[in-house]
Amino acid sequence: MSKREGSGIGITLTGFLLRLILIIIFVLLLIWLFPMPNLQHYYSSAFGENIDKMKDAATSYYTNERLPKTEKETVKMSLKEMIDKKLLLPFVDSKGKKCDEDHSYVEITKSGSEYIMKIYLSCDDESDYIVIPMGCYDKCENGNCKQKVCTTQYQYKKTVKGTKKVAYCSKSGYVLSGKTCYKKSDIENLVDAKYKYVCTTSGYDLSGTNCIKKTTDTKTATCPSGYTGNGTNCKKTVTDTKDATCPSGYTGNGTNCKRTVTDTKTATCPSGYDDNGSSCVKITTQDTTVYDASKTLIRTYTTKDCDTCSTVRHYVYRITQTASYKCPDSTYTLSGKTCTKSTVSTKPYQCPDSTYTLSGTTCTKSTVDTKPYQCPDSTYTLSGTTCTKTITDTKPATKSYYCEKGKLVGTKCSVTGQKVDTMKPSYKTKSYTSTKYTWSTKTSLNGWTKTGKTKTSCK
Repeated sequence: MSKREGSGIGITLTGFLLRLILIIIFVLLLIWLFPMPNLQHYYSSAFGENIDKMKDAATSYYTNERLPKTEKETVKMSLKEMIDKKLLLPFVDSKGKKCDEDHSYVEITKSGSEYIMKIYLSCDDESDYIVIPMGCYDKCENGNCKQKVCTTQYQYKKTVKGTKKVAYCSKSGYVLSGKTCYKKSDIENLVDAKYKYVCTTSGYDLSGTNCIKKTTDTKTATCPSGYTGNGTNCKKTVTDTKDATCPSGYTGNGTNCKRTVTDTKTATCPSGYDDNGSSCVKITTQDTTVYDASKTLIRTYTTKDCDTCSTVRHYVYRITQTASYKCPDSTYTLSGKTCTKSTVSTKPYQCPDSTYTLSGTTCTKSTVDTKPYQCPDSTYTLSGTTCTKTITDTKPATKSYYCEKGKLVGTKCSVTGQKVDTMKPSYKTKSYTSTKYTWSTKTSLNGWTKTGKTKTSCK
């Protein structure tokens, strides 16, 4: 029973290994029959397309006004700036990652009559650049972009031999000019002389048809009456005098201003005294055993003297005392029931305002009036303390005759002229050898020799 089971397990393991080997063989066969595609071409293609996009966007953007102007000058724009300006849409590399927008750029440099464009692209899987000579291009003007076509021409030469008719003058004294023979002979003519105006008197200058002499009259400027000059202007001091016054309520005494102030108070009675309207009185009582008829008796009463055992009579009198009214202090003067004190207040004299100066009872104010220096009359010009006037003397100018050609004779010019006679020329045949030149875009011309000169034109 156990032997049969062990045989079953062995068969199962062997089958599994066979199946595994068959699967591996099948996979290897598939790899051999269908190899993996070469993705390097895709990667390079994506990188190149991205560079082309940057190139096309830069070519459209950099019109004439945006190109560098001076030799070796460079303009540059990063990939990020191109995307921000909406010249490009954001793109990714072959792995789906964004390229480095800050370090990728387009750069254009002026080199002679050309522009060199450099496009640098930095991505995660690759970094590289291309350089494109922009050559003979005229960038977009007025929204119309056209590519210039440049053509180079070569100069050629060849020797030409032949005969030609040569004109000549057959008569003596004639000279050939173009297709006509001329003979000139002198004649004398009188023509009007030219003239110019001149000044014959010393010191005069010509002005049009007149001679003018200018002289300068100089005088010292003066000040108006009552004014004194200081070299810059004229000044006069004006003094205003007014009588000083006292403040309101004060009276002047020639030295200062005084005002008497009277303080009045009601007099009072001394302490313990009562005011009866006309005097101060104080009523007291006196108890005595002596009778006094001159005093006012109020009552009497008796007491017992313990020593003598006798009866003693007492008399109670009213005693009236009077006193004078009194003032608050000794500075007051008493009159009846009124206390009076007079105080004298002193103030200085015063002027109308602070511009015046006080001296005793007089106020004085000095004002300086300024005026400019003056000249004798309006024909003079003032400068500092000097008056100047230009005097002009005018005389008619004299005509001075002259000749541009010939000799002056009075008001005429004797000019030697020429008489011209003409005739048709005669002709004779003459051999000649000459070099003929031409330009051509061809690199060689039959029968012609290159001179080495070239010229390029662009349209």
